[in-house]
Amino acid sequence: MKNLDPLAILKTLHQPLLVLDCNLVVKGANRAFYQTFEVEPDETEGVAIYDLGNGQWDIPKLRDLLTDVLPNNGSVDDFMVEHNFESIGRRIMKINAREIPEHDPEVILLAVDDVTQQEDLRSELEWQKELAEETIDASPVPFLVLGEDLRVKKANDTFYKAFKVNREETIGHLVFELGNNQWDIPKLRELLEDVLPENNTVNDFEVEHDFEGIGHRVMGLNARRIDHLQLILLSIDLTAHRVLERTQIEEADRRSFILDLVDQLRGEKDAEALVDVTCAAVGQRLGAAQVVYVDMSESDRHRTLPRLWSNGRVPTTSPGTEDFGRPFLDMLRQGQTIVIENMQEDARAKPARSLASFEETPAASLVYAPLLDDGQVCAFLGIHSFKPHRWPPADVKLIEEVAERLRDALARYRAEAELRASEERFFLVTKATNDVIWDWDVINDTCWCNENLQLMLGYDAAQMEPDPEFWESGIHPEDKERVVHGLYAAIEGSASTWGEEYRFLHADGHALTVVDRTFIIRNAEGKAVRMIGSMVNVTADRDMENRLRQAQKLEAVGQMTGGVAHDFNNLLTVILGNADMLTEDLEDRQDLLRLAEMITTTAERGAELINRLLAFSRTQMLAPSLVDVNALLNGIEGMLRRTLPKNIDIAFNRTGRRWKTEVDSSQLESAILNLTLNARDAMPEGGILTIEIANAELDEDDAAREQGVVPGEYVMLSVTDTGEGIPPDVMARIFEPFFTTKGVGGGSGLGLSMVYGFVKQSGGHIQIASEPGKGTKVKLYFLRSPAQDVPAEVPEKKKKIVGGAEAILVVEDDTMVREYLVNQLKGLGYHVVGAASGPIAVDLLKQAQQFDLLLTDIMLPDGMNGHQVADAVRKMRPEMKVLFTSGYTEKAIVDCGRLDANVEFLSKPYRRAQLAAKVRKVLDCR
Repeated sequence: MKNLDPLAILKTLHQPLLVLDCNLVVKGANRAFYQTFEVEPDETEGVAIYDLGNGQWDIPKLRDLLTDVLPNNGSVDDFMVEHNFESIGRRIMKINAREIPEHDPEVILLAVDDVTQQEDLRSELEWQKELAEETIDASPVPFLVLGEDLRVKKANDTFYKAFKVNREETIGHLVFELGNNQWDIPKLRELLEDVLPENNTVNDFEVEHDFEGIGHRVMGLNARRIDHLQLILLSIDLTAHRVLERTQIEEADRRSFILDLVDQLRGEKDAEALVDVTCAAVGQRLGAAQVVYVDMSESDRHRTLPRLWSNGRVPTTSPGTEDFGRPFLDMLRQGQTIVIENMQEDARAKPARSLASFEETPAASLVYAPLLDDGQVCAFLGIHSFKPHRWPPADVKLIEEVAERLRDALARYRAEAELRASEERFFLVTKATNDVIWDWDVINDTCWCNENLQLMLGYDAAQMEPDPEFWESGIHPEDKERVVHGLYAAIEGSASTWGEEYRFLHADGHALTVVDRTFIIRNAEGKAVRMIGSMVNVTADRDMENRLRQAQKLEAVGQMTGGVAHDFNNLLTVILGNADMLTEDLEDRQDLLRLAEMITTTAERGAELINRLLAFSRTQMLAPSLVDVNALLNGIEGMLRRTLPKNIDIAFNRTGRRWKTEVDSSQLESAILNLTLNARDAMPEGGILTIEIANAELDEDDAAREQGVVPGEYVMLSVTDTGEGIPPDVMARIFEPFFTTKGVGGGSGLGLSMVYGFVKQSGGHIQIASEPGKGTKVKLYFLRSPAQDVPAEVPEKKKKIVGGAEAILVVEDDTMVREYLVNQLKGLGYHVVGAASGPIAVDLLKQAQQFDLLLTDIMLPDGMNGHQVADAVRKMRPEMKVLFTSGYTEKAIVDCGRLDANVEFLSKPYRRAQLAAKVRKVLDCR
């Protein structure tokens, strides 16, 4: 806290703040303080707080706070001070004060909130509440105040007397429990539980009941919800039974008039005609001088419809709502009907009496009934009389009901207009979208579809009826039962939506994957009567998703096979090395020599199998070079022909100049051979095998359709057969290792997976297309190389095994491999020390042991891999040579099968001669 700067705090807060020193002199204030109290910094800072504003802040309550309360407490919250300032008037301030003794020197922080409006509003609400309670107590009619839970919060004396109950058995009780549950009246429950929640205000709700203590009563209930207070006001008029007989005739006549008016309004299709008919009808019935209808807006301006009714003796002009003054507008906006019997005497009409517009109108008395739209006043219906007039409640009620009917008629007209506009928008949407939009009349079993149905599905519109039967017939047979059952289950249930993804047959027979979504329209009984939906073709999206999932699955399997290959290569390294030693030692024991050679041959076959796994997992070591694929194909053409039986013809399409590519030529030969063997097996009855080489360009569209494709120039090699083709279920697994459709012993299932891994590791791309009964075509794409001159191959001479006397540090976690390596290298004359992990090897170097070569595996335990060990060695012994070895290549030293620059690598498993030659090569390198 000592480092806190109060003045810095001031600048970061929006609340008015002052900082005082221990002598109550202002050290600083923030902008909010200056703006709120309309003072300037030069007349504030450095001035004692009581001298601010020429002594206006010398307030007794403020002195109490700063001289008495705060020194005794150290901090004070919500201290209220009221004062009348000369410049800004009366203010109520809520002050929070803090002494900050940690600050040097000590200061006082004052937060001064101007809460004048909040306090005035609170006082006003309290006054209104007290006035309301006094009004209820003084009311001559029984009155109840209920909470939201319908428990009685207050009742007036009139209620207690009228129903002969006391306070103890009323307050806090559920209204239906009053009088020993006598008030549990069905009509009362209907009012409070059903009608009132929907309307907020209910007048003259009639409830008839026989009470035990007071007999039969007919009650006219007026109820109103006051949401912000969470209260319900309920007044009970017990005079309803006295006027019931008299009002029945009037009520019947009123209803007849309303019904006739409603019938007339139903025949009108124009908003102005609706208003004209209404104004004429109500004006003639009441004998009014003029009837006006005024649209209201938020700005208090209005638009009077041009054709208004009058009795023919008065003009058809009327004053605007802005002429009435604020009281009129406030009452209208509160949904209150305005009744003025004498414009000259009623104080509410005073703002309007002096206006010229009122001298031209016959409005000596008037009734204005507001029209509500979602609780907001949108217009009012006004009745003007020639002379002062007492408006009977029945007439006022009639005007209000006419206003409601006019509101409903106008709302219906607007709804119909909106419906027409909506239908037009719907039609335009169906034109603008690529989706199939459909509308099914479930009751009449007819269906409409937009033209995209023909565009998407390829059917001739003249030959197609877009009805439910057509839709069902087009669903793929494997999906039909599920989709149709789901749709009709949704129709027969209560769901408001239905959606499904399924296959739909195109006119040419191929299946499209579509997503169908629909909205179900139900009638009042919940029965589905109409469905509107859209059908979207997602075939391309799903194909892309499937290819992505397949690629991810192959990647996961590749990682697994790479790990397995590493472990097996460790074993094969030991087996091959020891078999080599046995072969050398058993030259005079032919019976045992054959066994040693058999071990070597078997281990080499195992290594070949592991290499196939590494090819699939894209972790084999490649030796890429610039290759003319045409020339390579010429070199293996004879072998390919010998591989095929006589009933299979082979054709080559390789005319013209073809681009060169950088690949491992031996791996490419193996890939071509594997594809040739697969094609042979697919044509047991004979056929044609075609191998083609071409230049190809893949663009952005190709890249979008296939994951991992980079746009550019490629050398394309394809192998096509006329065999049995590949079924779709097999196609989904075609590149998986060990997956084969051949019988037991018919194949390893690694051919295509090896081709796939080799192509991907070479930065290329593979495509396969097949049609059952017609054949299969496999395309391999390899990036074009910028270099186009293929260097001549120099045959490598066979070298003798050569050892040496240098010191070698071997790092290998596998015990058998480490012992084998140490023994082999010692047998070649080297001084060798073995280490089981990276940290052990580093410790050996720190002990000042001298080594010429680090021979390390890449996958090592204890937190250091081979690359990290090599980095540590180079820092300690820059002159030491490094040779990496592993059962499969690592991204740490290899990129797309190619070694990083200046990296030497020996791939497991290796023969004794390979080990000796590689070690000697690295040691002799300068």
